[in-house]
Amino acid sequence: MLESPKHPLGEVSEGKNNLEKLSPELQALVLVQISSIQTLYSIIRASPQYYQVFRDLKERVLSAVLHRSLLPEVLSDALFTIEASCSNIRGSNRESILCFIGRFKTDPIPSPTTKTIPLPTSISLCQLHHTVDFFVRDFSRNITTAMDHCCLSLGLTQESATTPVSRAGHLPLSTVEEGRIQRAFYHLELYAHLFFIKPNENEELSAVEQARLFLAEFPSWQIDELACVSDYLLRRLGAVFDEVENDFVAKELGKVPKDGDSKCATEVAEGINDAVGINKEESKEPAVNGEEDWEHGEDDDDNDDDSPDGVYPDRWEIADVFFSQSGKLSYHRPYMQYMISLGLPFLRQLLEANGEERTRLVLAHAKFGGDFLSDALEVPREQTAATDQESIDSFLGVKLEFCGDNLGEPNEGWLWSNSFSPSSRSNDRHHGRMREWGYVFWDSTRLRSSGILNFR
Repeated sequence: MLESPKHPLGEVSEGKNNLEKLSPELQALVLVQISSIQTLYSIIRASPQYYQVFRDLKERVLSAVLHRSLLPEVLSDALFTIEASCSNIRGSNRESILCFIGRFKTDPIPSPTTKTIPLPTSISLCQLHHTVDFFVRDFSRNITTAMDHCCLSLGLTQESATTPVSRAGHLPLSTVEEGRIQRAFYHLELYAHLFFIKPNENEELSAVEQARLFLAEFPSWQIDELACVSDYLLRRLGAVFDEVENDFVAKELGKVPKDGDSKCATEVAEGINDAVGINKEESKEPAVNGEEDWEHGEDDDDNDDDSPDGVYPDRWEIADVFFSQSGKLSYHRPYMQYMISLGLPFLRQLLEANGEERTRLVLAHAKFGGDFLSDALEVPREQTAATDQESIDSFLGVKLEFCGDNLGEPNEGWLWSNSFSPSSRSNDRHHGRMREWGYVFWDSTRLRSSGILNFR
C-alpha cells in the first residue's frame, strides 16, 4: 500500500479549494501533469472529485505519470521487468528462460516516449515502482552516509572540498542520479525473475551462463551499478540477520530467573554460548545439499500456530549453525543470495518487519541454493562474450573522456576509478570499497564538491 498523504492539497477552506473548483476537463489536465505516483495517490485519496476524474481516465493518467516519473531509458527497462513478471518467468524451466532472454536481446522494448502504456501494465509498474522508490531512498540514505565517512577517512575537510563534507553526501539527488539508481534496481529485479534460485534443483543456469546471457549485454559501468546495489542489499540483510540474532539472545537471557534455580540459569547460558559459537567444539557440519529438515522450510508457515510464543524449536535446534562464526561464513551469504533472488517486494517486506515477524521471515527463507548475481559478477568479462568494443579499446590503451552527466554515458566517478580507461572487467574486488559509497552513481557536482576526485 502507498503511504497516506499528509497535506496533499494544502490547507482546505470551508468550501472547495481552488483545485477542486476547476472543471473536470481542467482537473484531468492537472492529473496528467503530476510528476510522481505518490503525489497522484495523495490527491485522489483527498479529493472525491479528482478520484472520479481519475477513474474515468485511469489509463491516460497512469501512463502520463509513469512517463514523468521515469526517464525514457529507465522506463524501457522497467517495462521489460514487468513483462518478465507478467510472463511468470520466475522459476520456469531452463528452455523458457533462455527463450525469454533471447527476446530481450533481439527485440528489446523501445523507449515509449509518447506511447500510452496499457492499463494492466501501468498498474503493475506503479506497484513495482513504489517498491523501487523505497529502495532508491533507502539506498541513498545508506550510501551517502558511507560517502561522508569515506571523505572523513581521507582527511577531507571544508578546506580541501568545495562543499562541507557533512553536506557533500547529502545533496538532493539529481534527476540523472535518481535515474541511475532506479535503473540498477530494475536490472536487479529483472535478474531475480530470470535467475531465481530453486533449491535442490539442477536446472539452474551457472554463474558463467548468467554472466554470458545477462551481464555481457551491458557496458561495464552499468554492471558496476548492479554490483553496487547487490553489495548494498547484502549489507542490509547482514544487519537483519544480526537483529534476529540479538532478538534470539535477548529472548534466551529473559529465561534466566532473577533468583532461584542456578542450574536453570547455567543451562540457558550454555545454550546462548552454543548459539553464538562460544567455547563450543563444532563437531558436526550441516549438510550443504539441503537434504536435512532445517534446510527446507516449506512447512514453516503451517507450523507457526503450533510454536508457543513465536518460538520455532525445529529451526532453533540449529541455532549454533545459524549464529556461530563458521555458520555465518558458510551459510549466511547463500541464504542472503536466495532472499535477493525472491525479488524487491519480498526484500522490502523483510526490511520493514520487526521482532517475531522478522524472525519468521528469515527462518522461513533461509535456504541454500545455486549460483546467483554475486557469483556471476565474479566471472571475468572476457569469459562471457566475444570480444567487444570495450575490450578492444582497453587493449589499445584508448583514453576516455567525461561527456557530462547523462544516463547513456559513464559518470566521472567510474571513469576516475578506471583512470579514464575502458574496463573489460565484470567486477573487480579492488572497487569493493568504492562501491560502498556508490561511486558509479553520482554526478560530477557531488563528486567534485566532496573532494574525492582529487585522490588518484
